[in-house]
Amino acid sequence: MKLVDTSIQKPVTVTVGVLLLVLFGFLSLYRIPIQLTPNVDLPEVSIETRWEGASPLEVEREIIDVQEEQLKNLDGLEEMKSESRDGYAYINLMFEIGTETDESLLRVSNKLDQVKRYPGEVDKPVIKSG
Repeated sequence: MKLVDTSIQKPVTVTVGVLLLVLFGFLSLYRIPIQLTPNVDLPEVSIETRWEGASPLEVEREIIDVQEEQLKNLDGLEEMKSESRDGYAYINLMFEIGTETDESLLRVSNKLDQVKRYPGEVDKPVIKSG
């Protein structure tokens, strides 16, 4: 009863307090990030292979095509993108959600070890998780 008596005796204080609570409530409501669907990143593995002095066409024919042929049957592979430039080959592999990155790195490495023919000046492929 003491709270009610104090509220009746000091209506301005109670009104200011209620207005402050409503103001801070609206501020916090609009500042809290609300997201209906969360951002989910697919596990990624990238492969970089260098071949100094080669044209993009040679890189694609001699490196990317051969690597893609081995990598296309990987378990859980969602998407494969490749890019060839002067002396540089890049392949990006995206796996299904829930795929362990270490496991996918090992599988990619094993598949690349099965590539039988690279031109003589090609550096060993560098595999990274991203």
